[in-house]
Amino acid sequence: MKSYKFALTANAGLSITFPSALIWIDAVHTKKAPTYSTITPEIWKTMLSDPDYSGKAMRGPDALAFSHCHIDHFSSDIVREAMRLWPDAKVILPERYFPDEIHVDGKGMYVDVNDVSLHFIKTHHCTRRHHNKTHYSLMMNDGGTRIFMPMDSSMSDPDMHYAAVHNDIDIAIVDYVWVMMGKGREIIENDIRPRHLLIYHLQFEQDDHWSYRAQTREAAKLITGIPDVRILDTPFQKEIIEI
Repeated sequence: MKSYKFALTANAGLSITFPSALIWIDAVHTKKAPTYSTITPEIWKTMLSDPDYSGKAMRGPDALAFSHCHIDHFSSDIVREAMRLWPDAKVILPERYFPDEIHVDGKGMYVDVNDVSLHFIKTHHCTRRHHNKTHYSLMMNDGGTRIFMPMDSSMSDPDMHYAAVHNDIDIAIVDYVWVMMGKGREIIENDIRPRHLLIYHLQFEQDDHWSYRAQTREAAKLITGIPDVRILDTPFQKEIIEI
């Protein structure tokens, strides 16, 4: 049995501990977008001293990967600071910011981080005005366990849908909006069909001016056929899944 730990940073940011690697996904951003939360100096300070974020002996993550470069997912200043602290960490980006980054390009690309294969799948962003923004969904596989993150993909994107229905997915991590919409719940239940479901991209309590957190909890009760459903919405929340 393998153990996977998911530690929330803010918004859609996660630090994921695999058996062989520590990988940050959209984990650090410092510019506050409307309706969303972000990494405060206090959160960043705690991340630097917590091994679930900074690794054993605070050696840092093995990789920092980003789906797209909107301000609620990525900030170059804090990534630059992370690169200074941990120069051996891979930085994987779909836009060019740093000379030493691994640049994700094309319709799909694989990047290996220790025993974890990261498959970046080019998909359309969910909002009309950002429909053509460079954006990737992510399928991760460490030799048996598959973790699927549509990220901010459109629910109608054909490449996202293909990845969902053609893989046996153990863990799916989805935006709360998917859960609040009937179409999103249908895709989760019938196409992605994960054994475990994590729901994220929610505001922290102090930023939840439209009661999205309560609405998401009610909508999550409508999901059927998935035995393990969890919501990530609290600073430093950590969830362990054993497969």
